[in-house]
Amino acid sequence: MKLLKRKAFLFTGVAVLAFLSIGGYQIYRKSHFAWGATVLGKSLSLKSVNEAYDILQKANQPLKMEIVERNETYTVKIPAKYRLTKELLRKQLPNKTVELTKNSEFAKEVEKSLSKLDFKEYPGENAKLNFTGNAWEIVPEVKSTKIDHKKLKATLTKDAFAGEVKILKLSQFFIPVKVTANDPTLKKNLKNANKLTQKQVILSVNDQKVELTKDTLASFLNIEGNLRVEKIAAYLTDKLNPKVSTFDKDVLWTNPSDGRIYKFLNNHAWGWDIKIKEAAMLLQKDLVNETKQTIDLPIDGDPKQDTKITGDFIWINLLDQTMYVYRNGSKVVSTRIISGRNNKGTATVPGFHTIGYKKTDTKLEGEMLDGSKYSVPVKYFEPLQSRGANGKFYYTGIGIHDSDKNYSLVDAWMTNAGSNGCINTPPDAMEQVWAQTYDGIPVIITGDLYANSPGNYDKPVDLGELVS
Repeated sequence: MKLLKRKAFLFTGVAVLAFLSIGGYQIYRKSHFAWGATVLGKSLSLKSVNEAYDILQKANQPLKMEIVERNETYTVKIPAKYRLTKELLRKQLPNKTVELTKNSEFAKEVEKSLSKLDFKEYPGENAKLNFTGNAWEIVPEVKSTKIDHKKLKATLTKDAFAGEVKILKLSQFFIPVKVTANDPTLKKNLKNANKLTQKQVILSVNDQKVELTKDTLASFLNIEGNLRVEKIAAYLTDKLNPKVSTFDKDVLWTNPSDGRIYKFLNNHAWGWDIKIKEAAMLLQKDLVNETKQTIDLPIDGDPKQDTKITGDFIWINLLDQTMYVYRNGSKVVSTRIISGRNNKGTATVPGFHTIGYKKTDTKLEGEMLDGSKYSVPVKYFEPLQSRGANGKFYYTGIGIHDSDKNYSLVDAWMTNAGSNGCINTPPDAMEQVWAQTYDGIPVIITGDLYANSPGNYDKPVDLGELVS
């Protein structure tokens, strides 16, 4: 009986102890991590929340990483990787694998720290071709220190978060130049550039021959050794065209009354010039033709029009209000005229002009100086192409046309009988003018009739310069 009582007591004691142990462990587990719990490679086994927090705080401390380049060292502040709180740890006490909340601003804070660094950046220079005056050569590249900031940020952010690297070399983020001295395309272009520069090239422009020099041929190539149409066009526009064409050359006219020669500015419609765009594209294509040496350039205008006006022309003398038409050097029409009214705003402007076109049975419409409108029907109209303020031709709005007026009136231009700038011509005489003139025939208007007139000229005035 005593034995049974002892066993019962012993059993009860063990049960109570087990109960207390289990209960105690459950209470302990509510404030401590389980056996084997880990995070960030750190053991949290049987650690309290406070102990675990202290351990992880040390592992989650902001860092400093260094970026080095030669003698320069740049320090980047790396923020804490995780948002660590005791409450977060407490919620994960039952877990063996603890997960932390990443710092959502980590990348932005790294970028902000990077932006404060003053890197010495230079984009470098590609290897290029250079003409020495006799031959082309390769100028080696200049290395770049320009930084790929996107790559630097990504690498730094990744390595900093992983905690793998504490020092980065800045040079691994330099953006290299695209063309080096060993570039096969550049070497090929060097060979072609020297071949082109040594080539004999003759340009034929309206029977004029121009041989291109080495320097000129070299100027057509860029530093990569490629022919550029815009460089060829620049040479044609700035160098060759002014030399050979006649559009911009002064015209010489011999006054039939005194035999003296006068020089006038060209209206940029008399003569010819090179068709720049077409010629440049043709040159770009033909220069690489190894066998072709003479290249004919296209021209615009009339190649037969000379700067000396001798055979065919119209002469309007404002001083005596007359007009003459000459064909093949002989006078074929002579008539009185009435020119623009006595105001520089309606003046018939002296200078060199050409007939732009011819039109019959039309109306001349416009506005007078006082703002009133006019609409005048005419049988014949030959508008003038004149020189504009920018040197290029334009239609002035004035021309030669028939008009029923009293041409015996002395100084009609001083009255309302004067025109709005046109050359009024008697109908019978205008019919003769029409028959003896053509599109493009030169028109020379002489005489400083409006020197003392009121108002201002609305077109460039050219009184002609006496040459001999």
